[in-house]
Amino acid sequence: WLGSTLGMVAADALAILARVPSITAVSPVVNSGAQVVYGDQNWSTSINGAGVDFLQIRRWGLSAGSNFNDSAVRGSAKVCLLGQTVVDNLFGSENPIGQSIRIKKMPFTVIGVAPPDFFGVDPAIVPDLYLPLHTTLLLEGPEAARVYPDNNFYWIEMMGRLRPGVSMAQAQAALAPRFHQWVAATATTDGERA
Repeated sequence: WLGSTLGMVAADALAILARVPSITAVSPVVNSGAQVVYGDQNWSTSINGAGVDFLQIRRWGLSAGSNFNDSAVRGSAKVCLLGQTVVDNLFGSENPIGQSIRIKKMPFTVIGVAPPDFFGVDPAIVPDLYLPLHTTLLLEGPEAARVYPDNNFYWIEMMGRLRPGVSMAQAQAALAPRFHQWVAATATTDGERA
């Protein structure tokens, strides 16, 4: 696991993957939170919007169901993966796979369940709900759709996985020139260039 960085847009993940051979997988990640409802049960939880390779980067499988695919990410599919805390609080002993939950009054189909010890970008914060990256725009409304394609609106974290045999120092050396190009192309103030 390479780690994460703030201040990039989703297209940067594809550029990193295409241009830096020391990286085998990259996933943009965005964090938010919301009230989640199933039947007459509700739970306030943290949410990660992520790319298809998010689980691969973290080297995690699911305890039930399946991951979202590339078309779900690109097409803003209303599907989700749940963490064990949400499953326990909303479903109890009921199988959540295929069930519909509501997030900000929008229906989402549960397609997978993360294992109980799974954590997201930060080991200290355990998000309990995972959405395809672009689906998070549906929850954030019109303002998100306006700023999402703006290369100067830094709202995303990036995670990556190193190719076997590549050290962190080698990956950082390979990424540095591209990062400096990205900063030069997107920074609008001296503070952003620093």
